[in-house]
Amino acid sequence: MRYDAYSVYTNTVPSGALRGYGTTKPAFAVESAMDGPARALRLAPLELRRRNIVRPGEPLRRAAG
Repeated sequence: MRYDAYSVYTNTVPSGALRGYGTTKPAFAVESAMDGPARALRLAPLELRRRNIVRPGEPLRRAAG
């Protein structure tokens, strides 16, 4: 998958990116890509996300490799 993003300067008051600058397009790409494995596993896309959610207090770990 591929995405392109651009930054644009304006003189208006920023409305704010709530989850970080430039994060919305990559987040959309990742969320869209999750639907393929869900279909392959014969799960509803929401169920795949529910099973893999990070819960409060769980450590965030990087995948080996």
